[in-house]
Order: sequence, then structure tokens, then C-alpha cells
Amino acid sequence: MDIPRRTAYREKKQLCLDGTSDEILAQKSGNGTRQDEKEDDQYYCQSMKKRGPYKRYNSEMDIPRRTAYREKKQLCLDGTSDEVLSADLYLDAPDGPLFSGEIIPETSADQQEKFEDLTETSMHMSNEESCHDEVADQVLVHEVYYSEGPDASLSGENETRQDENEDGQDYFTRDCDNIQQEEHDDDPRGWNIRDGNDPLYTGATLSKAQGLLLIVAFILRHNLTDAALNDMLSILGVLLPNAFPATKYKFYKAFCNGETQVHFYCPSCTSYLGREKARQICGSCGEAFDGEQAIKDGTFFLYIPIKEQLLDILRNDKLSRHLTNRNIEKLSAASAITDITNSHLYKSLIQKHKLTGNDLTLTWNSDGIPIFKSSGYQIWPVQCFVNELPPHLRSENILLTGLWFGHSKPSNMNTFLRPFIDECIHLEENTFSFQGVQRRVFPLICCADSPARALIRNCKQYNGQFGCDWCEHQGETVVTGRGPPTRYYPYREVPMRTDSKQGEYALLAEEANEAVKGVKGLSVIQQLPTFDVVNGMTPEYMHGVCQGVMRQLTSLWLDPPNHEEPYYVGRSSAAIDNRLLSISPPSEISRSPRSIKERKFWKSSEWRSLLMYGLVVFYGILPTVYHQHFFLLIYGVYCLLGESITPTTIAVADACLAKFVLQMEELYKLSACTFNVHQLTHLAHGVKMCGPLWATSAFTFESKNHDLLKLFAGTQCVPQQICSTFNLIRILPALARNCVTEDHDSDVMSLFNELTGSSPSMKSKKILDEGLFSIGKGKKTALTIAETISIMEFLNCDLNNLSAIVYHKFCMNNILFSSSQYTRAVRHNNSYVKFMGGKYGRVVGLYVVKPHCSCETDELQYCQCAVHNVVLLKELECVKRDLFRDVELGAVSEFLPEVSESNRILAISPVNIIKKCICLKLRHRLFLCELPCRFYDN
Repeated sequence: MDIPRRTAYREKKQLCLDGTSDEILAQKSGNGTRQDEKEDDQYYCQSMKKRGPYKRYNSEMDIPRRTAYREKKQLCLDGTSDEVLSADLYLDAPDGPLFSGEIIPETSADQQEKFEDLTETSMHMSNEESCHDEVADQVLVHEVYYSEGPDASLSGENETRQDENEDGQDYFTRDCDNIQQEEHDDDPRGWNIRDGNDPLYTGATLSKAQGLLLIVAFILRHNLTDAALNDMLSILGVLLPNAFPATKYKFYKAFCNGETQVHFYCPSCTSYLGREKARQICGSCGEAFDGEQAIKDGTFFLYIPIKEQLLDILRNDKLSRHLTNRNIEKLSAASAITDITNSHLYKSLIQKHKLTGNDLTLTWNSDGIPIFKSSGYQIWPVQCFVNELPPHLRSENILLTGLWFGHSKPSNMNTFLRPFIDECIHLEENTFSFQGVQRRVFPLICCADSPARALIRNCKQYNGQFGCDWCEHQGETVVTGRGPPTRYYPYREVPMRTDSKQGEYALLAEEANEAVKGVKGLSVIQQLPTFDVVNGMTPEYMHGVCQGVMRQLTSLWLDPPNHEEPYYVGRSSAAIDNRLLSISPPSEISRSPRSIKERKFWKSSEWRSLLMYGLVVFYGILPTVYHQHFFLLIYGVYCLLGESITPTTIAVADACLAKFVLQMEELYKLSACTFNVHQLTHLAHGVKMCGPLWATSAFTFESKNHDLLKLFAGTQCVPQQICSTFNLIRILPALARNCVTEDHDSDVMSLFNELTGSSPSMKSKKILDEGLFSIGKGKKTALTIAETISIMEFLNCDLNNLSAIVYHKFCMNNILFSSSQYTRAVRHNNSYVKFMGGKYGRVVGLYVVKPHCSCETDELQYCQCAVHNVVLLKELECVKRDLFRDVELGAVSEFLPEVSESNRILAISPVNIIKKCICLKLRHRLFLCELPCRFYDN
């Protein structure tokens, strides 16, 4: 039988590799072998014989273009003269270092510094990079990571990422196709967005830079892949030739991206090795370290300097005015705590370290974020916000400083935090200048969950002995018979930790090589000159209270294993659902209530919402003694969430929470005394030290964690993608301020704001007064007698015109209100309010009246007569009874009044509205729960 052609070819190939002669090849191949095939085989065998070891190429054969370029670059790094880089000399040098098998000498200090600088830059090109060799160095770092990085194995595991991006393209990262573009880039400086003031085309009012800015905003808004970007640029190149960069490489080269540093750590002992990429020896364990191998293995993390990000904020006039020449004396004199800036730690900075009105303080956070569903890979970012910014601006200006990527949490947090701590120390001790103003930066507060706090402080976790961050409660171990022993924290009087004692314990632990009072050793954060390692670690209520205690209580009440307990109410789940699902909260609570049966899917914000309306939802269902106990938790947390917290309020809240923890063991047994319950005893002190719970919670950071997951695609170069895209987003506002002016380019600015989400799109928005604007089209209406009387009493004048323009939706000081007649919103209700005088009402509408106008009704909205903006309310009268009261502590449920409807119409000024309320119906009774604060994380 004839041998199949492919089989014969494989056998010939193997014989050739083994050195078999041509005669044997002929016999094996049979008489049917064609002459041209034989010649090809002989040529192939000769070539294979001559090729030699891997990457040693025959001078008679063409070297792959990319390989030749890499070896030219390596010769350049080795100090070879420019003449050697010619193709002929290169091919005629078989005995050179790349061919002889000799060890290539290490690069000089200057060359290494040059290469290190390239490694630390972001993956996108800046307009200053004009040397092609430098470009290639940076590409090689990422090429190695693409092909052999620690996450390469995930490409076949993660169905979600593969389905979204099957072609392997990555967001905002340069793939191998860009190398050829870089080699033959005839414009080393590139197309720069700052030079794009020319019109997009002849006669166009839109400049090239503005067009490019809108394209980037569109890419970020819709998370376009690189393949989609290439297609878009191709289409634009056809429609508008030479208007935009033609390739993805040149597109990103047009932007000056921020600096991203690469920091290495020892793969053996995880000690910090710095930014030096050259071969070195680890000073801790003596193991050899190679930067190239570290990049392949992923034993590095990324860091974005804080200072440059702060300068970006200061360059924004709308932000810098809040950070310059602040009234420090006023903050020091305030007795009530309204924010971080008048907490005890902040006042201590003013007194002990001479904090000025131009200095800045930071709240920082670090936490793990799983990034793939089918593996344990995760990122650990270090994020910060500036405490001096108003609360509503903090969440919009989060700083990303460090980024760890790996299959587990950072094994050595001292290593990961080293660059962050070093820069913070430098910014504390050395001022930096911006526009002639000297500033310092202080990392004031660390906000993290319990596992992350233990890593940062280098202490035992909550499940270990002496696992509390703020006291020396060692916990009580109980053997449950199911798994390992469990540690519980019943209420006990124990000594509190202090910053100085914590340092002593750390030194003793280092000497003894074992934990002392839960402290395992020194922490890098102890090097910060002004940071309090005990009081500066705030008790974080999102994880501890919302996801912790609230979820735990609900499980005790509803889980079937507790069906024999006196507090079990699982049989009333249907009644609980009816009450829950009837609630339409205001828009500040973004998630409307879901069934209690779906609680395992609830988010932290949903557990927070249950804190506010849980008392009414479980009223009459939960036994009285347990309901009264639940009230202690609600009252204590509600007080500490306030916008103005007096020392008396803190004391009462502390007493309520202490009583709640004390009774927990009595009512629910020792197994209910978890660490989350124990943390409640430290909440009030944390508010005194750091500020209200809402100001120091992890809600803001968790929201940004979700945003970070949108900054990459696929499974390759995840940390580089995130940092590069983050830097691009960070510089966009500054580029927009340079390229677009609101006066001349209002349409461009409007579209840019809509794409970036920096300004919500509101059609039919009309500014009526300072801080007040209407939404939607106003309706001309004739005033009723009751409305006329109330407006006359409010304005203290007669009305010549009994007509008005009514708006059923409006904003006052960025708070959304709607009337009782606004029916389009089903899930949310923004009509119940508390107003001046401690009264309650339901908004009827925003009335624009002109009391002295004699114009016709049709001309009312166009005439120039004097105008007044009046909010009409239907008053809700308070019922003189309290739903809950603790006589011993003086705690009363004043924040949850019972009200009854009335027909009385009141007229008030929009500025007299104090806060919104949640309407809670219980059979034929009506309760209003005041929102304790504004939730800026939504």
C-alpha cells in the first residue's frame, strides 16, 4: 500500500533530523516521490542540520523580522556600535555573544537605569518617547508577560472573559502587532492631542483634539476592545483621512499617560527588592533575583505616585478652591462631629503637627477583589480620597496608588505597602509646591475590613487569640463538634490598645519570634510619623454592621435550623415580604427592597437599608424582648450615622451598643457573640476619633472596586491594563479643560460630560434659583383656594395673579424631590420630607408664582415680573406616641415618628426642606423614617 503523503513527509523529516542519508529517504518514500518533493526535502534536511541550537540562525536563511529586531536591540543594550546593527554585519557574526553561547555581560548602570525607567512607565506611549529602542524595551516587558505571565493559564479557564473577548485582544494594551508599527514609525514624536487645534476638516468648528477626546470618552464609556478600536480607527480613516491617528499604537501615543512604577519582591521570602531590574541578590534570604524572570513569574506589583494624582486634583479649579486657605480655627472650635475634618484625630493634627489650611489628609483602603469566576486570582488595590474635599466630590476623585495581582492575597503586606508608606513619609516631612502654595500630605485614616486590617497591622485575625484591633480581648474558644474550635467575643471589660503599646508588642514579637497580645511583628505603617496604628484604623461599619451583624440577626430569626428557638420567625416570611415589598424608598437608596427569601443575594446597601426600616418590618412579628433588643442596635448605629453628632449623642449611642452586645449572650447564647458583634463596642469611639460612620465606611471604595473591574479585558496583563486605563481616565478632565470651553464648545462639552458620566443628562432642566432647578416641563395651573391662602400667608402679600407654573420634579442642593402626583417613578418615592420646625409633609409640587403679575396666563412663563419659588406640602401630623423607648438609657425612636395624613396645605421655601424620609406603612398606621445622612456612594 502507498504510504499516506503526510505520514511519509513526517518520517522523512524525522530521518533527516536523525542524520539519515538521502538514499534511505528515497527508499522510505517509495517510487511515487516526486523530484521536486525530494529536492525540497533535501533542502529542508540541510537547513535543519545547519540551524544548530535554539535561536541560532543560518546566515543563508532569512531571519524572522521580529527576531532580528530584538537581537539588534540586545546588541544595542550590550554596547555594540551602530555599525554592528546593519543587517550584513549582524548576519556575518556567528561568533558574537548571541551565537557562541557565552553569557551576555550585564548592562551598565546608565543602560540599566534607562531600561528601568522604561519598565516603570505605563504601557501607552507618551509624546516624549522618541527613541525606538526604548519603545521596544517596554514592549518586550509586556510581551513576556503576555506569553508566560502568571495569569496566562487562565485564558482557557475563565469562560466569562473568553466569551467576552475570544480573539485575545486586550483593553488599551499593545499587542505584538504594534512592534512592527514601532519599528517603522516615521514620526517618533507622534500625533499629540495637545497639538490638535487644527479643524477636523475645512470649515469645521470641531478641532482634531476635541474629536479625539470624544473618541476616548466613547471607548471608556462602552469598554471597547482593541479589535473594536482598530475597526473604529479604520472607519474614521476612510471617512476623515489624516484627521486621527491611523493605528491603535499611534492613537495611544497621542496621550501623555501617567507614570506607573514596577516594584519587585523576592519570590522566595517576599522581601521588598525595589525597582532595580538588574540581576541581584536578595538581602533577606540570599536568593538570586532576576528582573526578567520576575516579570515572567509575576513577582512584582505596580505603583502610581500619589503626588501626581494630587496635582491633577489641584489643577482643577472646582476642586482646588475647597483645598486652599481653609478655616482651620473654625474646625478646631467645633464641638459636634460633622465630618472627618472635625474629628479628634484631625484636631490632633492641627494642634500637634501644625496642620495648615493648605495641607491635605488622606483616608486609604486596601481590599481583595476577585477578578475571575473560575480561579482564585485577585487584585488588591490601595486607594485613597482627600478628606478636605466635600463628601459628594470624594467618591468622584479616588486615587489609585498601589495594585497587587496574584492568585492569593499579598503574602507580605509590608512589601506591598512599602512604596506607599515611603511616599507618604516624604510628603509629610517635605512640602510640595503648587502655584506658590506649600502643602503637606498626611495619611490620617485607614478604612479596611477585618482580614485586611490584620494584614496591614501584621496582627492576628479576629479568629485568633487577641484578634481585636482596638482592645486586648483574647476571645473565648468553644469546641462546637463541627470543624475546628470557634472563637467568640462576649461582652467583657478589657484594656484598650494604644499606639505606644502596639509598638512595644511589635518589638517583643520580633525578638521572641512569636505573637505578643495578637501582634505578630512590626508593620510598615508604624513608620508613618503621625499615623495612629490603633485609633487610625477605623471600625468599618459596611462589613461589620451591614454585612455582619444585620445578616447574622436575620439568619438567626429566619434560618430553619433555629425553628425551635424563641426568636425564630421564619414562618412569617410571607408577612415580612409583604411589608418589605410595599416600601418605595427615596432615590438615595438605589436598590429597592427585595424579598427576604433572597437575602443570600443581598448587597451591603440592602442590609444598610434594612437598618432603617427593619424596626417597622419586624414590628409585631419578632417577640417584644428581641425587638426591643434590636432597637438598641438601630438607635446606636443611626445616631453614629448622623450629619451632626454631639458628645452627648456619642455617649448615648455607645451605651446602647454596649447594652446590645451585653444582652446578645443572654438572648442568643454565646455562639452569637461573634467578632462583628464585638466591634459594636468600638463604633462610638471610632466616630469620635475618625468621624461619622458614613464618612469612613468602605462603601465608597467598594463602589470603585467595581469600577476597577471594568478597566481590563481578557486575562493578560491585568494590572498593567488597569493602571494604564486608570491613568487615561485620570488625565481626561485636564485634557478636556484644555481642549473644550463651555462658552464656545457647549455641545462638545455636553456630549463629553454625558459620555464620561461627569454630569447627568437632564433634558428640560431649568435653573430657577441658586441651587434650585426644575426637571421636566412645567404645567400652567390655576391655584385652588387652599393653595392661594397658603401662598399668601407665606409671602405675606396678596396675589393679583391666581395662576402658577407647577413642576412635579425638582432638585434643591443636588437633592432630588418629586411630588405626590409624580407617578412615573414606581420603585422610588421622593415626596416625603422633614422641614423647618421639626414638621413633616408630602410634596404637592414646586410652584413658580408671580404675585404682582397682571399678564395673561399664556404669557406667565415668559414675562419679566417678580417671581417666587414656593414648595407646597400636605402636612403630616405627628402622633404623640413613641414606637420604642429605652427608659434606662434615654433612647427614644424620634427618628421614626408615627404620622397621620391631613388636608392642610403649607407653603415653604425650598431651602427650608431639611431631609427626606422613607414612608413605612404598617396596617393602618403610617411611619416616616428620616434618612440619617446623605449616601454619597450611590
